[in-house]
Amino acid sequence: MLSLIKPINFKIKKRVQKIKLNKIKEKINCFDDFIIFKKNQELTVYDRNCDHQGGKIISKNGKHICPMHNWKFDPIKGVYKNGFKKEKKNYLIKKDHLLIDISEKIPKISKEKIIEDTKIRFFNHAFIKVYGNNFSFATDPWALGPAFNTGWWLKNKTKNDWIEELNNCSFVYVSHNHPDHLHPLTLKKVRKDMNFVVPSFLTDSTGTYLEDLGFKNIHRLKFAHEYKLINTNLILSILKSGDFREDSGIYFSNGDFTCLFDVDSNSINFNRFPEVDFYASSFAGGASGYPIMFENFKSSEKSKILNRNKLFIREKKKKVFEQTKTSFFMPYAGFFVEK
Repeated sequence: MLSLIKPINFKIKKRVQKIKLNKIKEKINCFDDFIIFKKNQELTVYDRNCDHQGGKIISKNGKHICPMHNWKFDPIKGVYKNGFKKEKKNYLIKKDHLLIDISEKIPKISKEKIIEDTKIRFFNHAFIKVYGNNFSFATDPWALGPAFNTGWWLKNKTKNDWIEELNNCSFVYVSHNHPDHLHPLTLKKVRKDMNFVVPSFLTDSTGTYLEDLGFKNIHRLKFAHEYKLINTNLILSILKSGDFREDSGIYFSNGDFTCLFDVDSNSINFNRFPEVDFYASSFAGGASGYPIMFENFKSSEKSKILNRNKLFIREKKKKVFEQTKTSFFMPYAGFFVEK
């Protein structure tokens, strides 16, 4: 069904950020984009991107906290309070400056130099379908019933012809194994010989789950490699989320038309976004018990945190629009209600 072409091409944008060495004092140093720990002559550099959901770590009163979900970072040990280790930034020392490497590897998928008809249809939540001249594929089908043990319900009714449209796909892409993306009740309506495309996660969490549901044709794709759907002009690649979780998005071309669906993965490809014609992404902020289930917050405080997070997500998406230079944006993967 799919043939491996090659590793995806990356366009390298070489960039460094300079900080004068005489501005770096002993112990913890806070700059706009970096936190630097100095012990004697040894330096350790960290960026301010939170590894949870891409928020920005704020330094105040000797504490370093991401306000989105209250993750606390310890620059001396290089770990968050929950034990998750933060990656160090590469740097060089040249004369009287610290040069921090902030180069970007921007993926650029291959594409055929022909005009192809591409149609994209929304069914519900993260369930969409892409149609080409001689292929079609669906993504993350959740069409009926609840997810997360009756915690989430679809906000809108699914299109009436979803079963037929899902079953006549060339393949179904499943981004990760959360139940609003890999939904067992919906998948009971899918023929058992369906081809599934999943990321090649370290634990194979998504592929194994599909096999447990009785599906046999599971195609595990390497990250950042190009695959071609045989006898079509569809070229696709799976990109990893930029955090510690097993999550992904799909980046593809059909003729000279390019798309990125990053679903609800955080900081897809480590915030290095390709330029595309069409971009689809979540807008709801994902599932979190914080701050709603924390009893030490007043209702007014919870409301303030939620509103701040929504504003952060909106500003983050606006920056992605600039990076992708997209002509079209489709918000999806957020049409649910919590009950």
